[in-house]
Amino acid sequence: MRSIELVLTPASDAAVRAAWDELVSDGLPSLGRHVSESNAPHVTLVAGPDLPVPSRIDAPLPARLRLGGVLLFPAGPERSVLVRAVVVDPALAAFHAAVHRAVPGGVDTSLPGAWSPHVSFARRVRDADLARALAALRRAPLPDELEVGGLRAWDGETKTVTPLA
Repeated sequence: MRSIELVLTPASDAAVRAAWDELVSDGLPSLGRHVSESNAPHVTLVAGPDLPVPSRIDAPLPARLRLGGVLLFPAGPERSVLVRAVVVDPALAAFHAAVHRAVPGGVDTSLPGAWSPHVSFARRVRDADLARALAALRRAPLPDELEVGGLRAWDGETKTVTPLA
């Protein structure tokens, strides 16, 4: 799978990583356990098996991402992916649409109108551990907004990142 992703400024990245670390300290699933150099807090704009790397996007990069509430996505029997929603404001919607014009071939869930932008904290959290996971996230509260630091292309097959902006 390939994706085009918004990445965060160092301060916003550190805030998300602090939440990851709280989950780790409680012995819970966390993206903080993935030690790959390419593992970074991000918001996926488009994902698909054969996405091209765009030469440019015809819209300004959004400066900030306003966070919404905690969401759970299904991750198998009695397990969930734990995320915070990102509110789609006009700047983010325009940028997302421009990315899709430049990068065709995204999976249905990343298309405008079906996309649920989010920042991920943990995959495969057992339903029985959700209360503990939420308590861990409360110990590392995030700001209302995260600052966007750039754009990257991720290739899951080769595990490589290409900075785009």
